[in-house]
Amino acid sequence: MAAYLQVTLNRIADPTVPDGCLLTVSATQFPALDAEGRAMVRAMIDGLRAMLEQALLAAGADEREAAELALCTLATNKSLAVLSRAGFSGEDLATVAAAAVKNAKALPNRPAEPSGPR
Repeated sequence: MAAYLQVTLNRIADPTVPDGCLLTVSATQFPALDAEGRAMVRAMIDGLRAMLEQALLAAGADEREAAELALCTLATNKSLAVLSRAGFSGEDLATVAAAAVKNAKALPNRPAEPSGPR
């Protein structure tokens, strides 16, 4: 989750990447879209959520945890895009991402972090 959100932060900070996220901007206009547009936006969001869930399962999360973390990661990713477009600083965006990761670690069912030297 932390690595994924860091990629998001890096893309937001990259001046060569267009400002904002087409999917996020489209989702904010969901009520104004026609049925085909709404279906496309929802399918892309659902696909992203499924991709995140599969990555979390592959990383060792159980099904419930993967579903919860995928949804939280998706929500954080999209909120970072919105906040960026609203002019929030990179520091503010990093704070949001760090808080999401911290809160995810507090979820029940998280395996305990290994203790001792690595």
